[in-house]
Amino acid sequence: MRSIDSPQVTIRSPSIRATQSGCETRSSSSSAGREAASSNGTSTLPLITDLLIIIPTEIDTTTVSWCLEAVTIVPNLPGMLPCSAEAVRHNRQPGDSMQRFSLPGLFLCLALLTHPPFAIAVDPLNALILTTPGVYHDYQKQTWILAHRISEQANIRFDVSLAELDRWKNTDYSAGYDVLIYNLCLADNQDAKLIANMRRQTEQLGVPALLIHCTMHSFRNTDLWWTMSGLQTVAHEPLGTLTLTKAREHPVLTDIPDNWVLSHDELYSNLAFEGEALLTATGLDGQPQVTAWLARPGGTPVFSTTLGHSEETIKNPHFQRLLASALLHVTGNLSPDGKPTPGMEGDPAGMDIFETFSAPRGVKFLGEEGLACAYRELVIAAGPCYLSCILNPLEWGAETAACKTACESKLPSTSTLIQRCTP
Repeated sequence: MRSIDSPQVTIRSPSIRATQSGCETRSSSSSAGREAASSNGTSTLPLITDLLIIIPTEIDTTTVSWCLEAVTIVPNLPGMLPCSAEAVRHNRQPGDSMQRFSLPGLFLCLALLTHPPFAIAVDPLNALILTTPGVYHDYQKQTWILAHRISEQANIRFDVSLAELDRWKNTDYSAGYDVLIYNLCLADNQDAKLIANMRRQTEQLGVPALLIHCTMHSFRNTDLWWTMSGLQTVAHEPLGTLTLTKAREHPVLTDIPDNWVLSHDELYSNLAFEGEALLTATGLDGQPQVTAWLARPGGTPVFSTTLGHSEETIKNPHFQRLLASALLHVTGNLSPDGKPTPGMEGDPAGMDIFETFSAPRGVKFLGEEGLACAYRELVIAAGPCYLSCILNPLEWGAETAACKTACESKLPSTSTLIQRCTP
């Protein structure tokens, strides 16, 4: 152990012996216990009846040597342990410059900290997923995939709220949750009261949030929603290959590769941005567009990403890792090395991760059948118009693009498609 010139105190304490499974406390007054320990075939260290605690108040070291004849303890050790400081700290004596600790409590905490088999029991995070039936995205499949893959990397349970606009508008639906996950598309909605209450859950009530993909295009015909995420955007480039570049190093980006390539996703055009960029991609105009970032509306941490349109992206392990790390980060459970804090690790073996599912009467995910129906409705409504744009020899280039944009006015609204195509 490192030699340190510092005050020392000798404390009479329970004896400690080392076994293959860790350290155990024994009565310091029993010599019979010493004989039994040496005769039962267990590999032991000499029993210690006086444990020397060296407690420098000024040393900056992360070294913790224990189950030996001396223990070096840094001043902030209780903050590093998987239990409260009150569980290990004794009151300091008048004129005493050293910290004093309860040895049974201290060694129990150190055992938990250094021996993985002793898992720390931590209640799982409670998350509420807010989503919609889906017209351009298969939210039923996305909800299942993302929840299961995130739970493999974080200790979490989920409730699902499907298109409960009255609930989102008139209640504090964030009550009892550690994090809100918005994976929805309400592009045509302009309900100011709904927007205000959704923002209130994070900006005023302080519940962290994750915002995914079309959530940024929700309420896009207003200026009321984008400050929640920090990105104003109303359009995206055609589906294609994106090369993601790290804007900075951050624990959320742990294990995300440099120049990460997604084969099928949409790049959202940035109109205004207020936040801490994490990932960017270059647009057709040659300008970088932010694709993943952090913001703090009302002082509460929020992670957002415009990625996540296609099933290929949803199933991408790096995308799943990005969301899991972001969720842990905004809830304060991600270590600087990008790993979950003790007790917040996921369960790769799988678990029953969904607690409740709620939706208004008659509202369902569209699913594959409903999405096929919606696609047919879109083709019928705008297909002839698009075809005329291409066939007209006088309309090419910018003119063709403008013609196609004009055709979009013929598309049925999302709510109409959901009404027509719900299975």
